Amino acid sequence: MASGARKLQKTADRESEAAIRYLQGGHPERALASSARALDAVQQLRQAEPEEVDHTLALASVLYNHAAFLAASGDAGEGVRAARSSLALYESLLPDGYAERVAVLIRRASRQAVTRPQEPGPLEVAMWAADVKVRLCRLLAESEGPGALAEIHRLGGAALALYQQIAGVLPQLGEELERVAEEYRRVLDFLGEPT
Repeated sequence: MASGARKLQKTADRESEAAIRYLQGGHPERALASSARALDAVQQLRQAEPEEVDHTLALASVLYNHAAFLAASGDAGEGVRAARSSLALYESLLPDGYAERVAVLIRRASRQAVTRPQEPGPLEVAMWAADVKVRLCRLLAESEGPGALAEIHRLGGAALALYQQIAGVLPQLGEELERVAEEYRRVLDFLGEPT
């Protein structure tokens, strides 16, 4: 990584951490400003080295968090757009039909753990994509209300189905399934929908 790229990566990391601290400290506007700086740095990295998978993953992650900072600042609609962009980036790194082929993802993840242990495997990326879907459910509920129920059910159902398949093969990840199911239930409760 060249000097300029390292500087951008450090900026992205520093601003992302600051954004989380600001939000935890009750300063959503400051969090959003720091997140915007992190987003700008990661976008520059990806433009400079578009073939670098790590930059795609970093951009997807920063967008995922940026969506939450936007919502905390009162703009859930923009948060929806950021989350959709995050989801598209994660899914661009996954094989077609990945949600129906979890066993294939697990085999690929096992092979990758041996050959490239420092990189996230396809299973992790699929789980992150599912997490984005659940965040999108919350953002859609906040920005569009009951009018988005069909999409919320589609996204939430897809996230749950993926985690159910994963937990069926890897029972040690059952807590992740419970976490996603609880987040989805909270969205439905927010909309007054039965679970």
